[in-house]
Amino acid sequence: MDYGAVSAEEAAALQTDTPFDVSGWKRRVEADSINKILSKHASDPFPLTEEDFRKLPDLHRQSNTRAWEKHKNEWRLKTIARNGRNLWIIEEARTGQKTLNLVSMYRP
Repeated sequence: MDYGAVSAEEAAALQTDTPFDVSGWKRRVEADSINKILSKHASDPFPLTEEDFRKLPDLHRQSNTRAWEKHKNEWRLKTIARNGRNLWIIEEARTGQKTLNLVSMYRP
């Protein structure tokens, strides 16, 4: 399910750190990703809730700390959203689909 798009301002800021332009890319989350995230982080001190997933579009608009990293030959975008406690949002860049797909989310 697509839940948002990369804004022009965000794309411009991100382009300095990566070899591709994410202008117009969509943000996507899939049911199996949500299930894996909830399962993996169920015993965290501050576990995620369904509400955290519903807030993703707003969290991306409010976030100001982002960094690209390479993970097993794939580019991933790490966003730190400030919503009470920090919330880390990890998205994988899928250049063929022009999407940023949610792969992890947690509170450190």
